[in-house]
Amino acid sequence: MLKESAAILEFYRLQADNRERTQAGGGAPVSAPFVRLQAPTSISAVHGLSGSYYVVDADRGIAVREEDVPALLDAGFERVPRE
Repeated sequence: MLKESAAILEFYRLQADNRERTQAGGGAPVSAPFVRLQAPTSISAVHGLSGSYYVVDADRGIAVREEDVPALLDAGFERVPRE
């Protein structure tokens, strides 16, 4: 039973690690193209249509997958110009 308990803990640890890597507030995966958006003041996190979960950073910014951009722009997010 101890081995099974350890396996489930490892499973959830890997799930948490994966979520942290895919949340834009925590940094988007290097291989995934992303677009920087600014969130409306009342938003602290949002789910994209791709299923990704984005956490807004202290500057109200998020980096999102390209396929999530149109719906978020329709919801009041603004595109941040590239530097």
